[in-house]
Amino acid sequence: MFNQDHEIVGDLSAVAYDNCAYPFGIFFAKFDKAWDWTEDPSQQLKFWLDPENTGAVKIKGTTPKRYNTDIYPAYLSGIKTMYCENNMKVSPKVVIKNIGINPVNSFTVKIEQDGRLINTIDNSLLNAGGEIEVPIGELNLTGGENNIKITVININGSDDDNTYNNVLNFFTELRTDKTKVDFKLNTNVLTRQTNGWLLRDKDEKILYSGGPYARYATLKIEEQFCLDQECFTFYIDCLCGVLWWFSG
Repeated sequence: MFNQDHEIVGDLSAVAYDNCAYPFGIFFAKFDKAWDWTEDPSQQLKFWLDPENTGAVKIKGTTPKRYNTDIYPAYLSGIKTMYCENNMKVSPKVVIKNIGINPVNSFTVKIEQDGRLINTIDNSLLNAGGEIEVPIGELNLTGGENNIKITVININGSDDDNTYNNVLNFFTELRTDKTKVDFKLNTNVLTRQTNGWLLRDKDEKILYSGGPYARYATLKIEEQFCLDQECFTFYIDCLCGVLWWFSG
């Protein structure tokens, strides 16, 4: 969604259609809500678009320049941002994309964890517009925050034409002093009235939340919470009012 100055003020969050008897539902999220609404920084736009806390509220758009060679680590799969375990081993994969004009004949993926070199993996042909999933090996997570850093180097035996996107930092937290709670919500019955949910601690701080959800869709939501031994309040926001459930 754009305002009168052609600036982004919202984005499409859901399109619901699972029964021809019901009209399409199109849902948009406000850009300012997506900015810093969630407690998890990695799920905030602010974390990615203003990491230095400049306070800028708008920026002019540009037409991206295309480079002859331009590959980058797009994202990690097979790893979560948080684990509620005393110890954890994960074997993620990184997706490497080529958005340059030319194919890349060779490149190396360098894997670091908390500043320590873990592995380097040599790869061959990656065509223009293509992508490849590279297993990065087993990682042993330690208590607290873990920084997984992926860097692509030695592109065709040299530097990439665009070096600004050659690094991907992924943060995952191992919470060793918490209790793991598996949360499952099936909206098969409440689909048309469930807007969202949230979990607050004893100080009313939002710990976890979800929604808004598409109204005419059948959804099965599964989350994992890491909680202290204290009291919490769980809310479900629906069209018929706010329902709550207390747990000690």
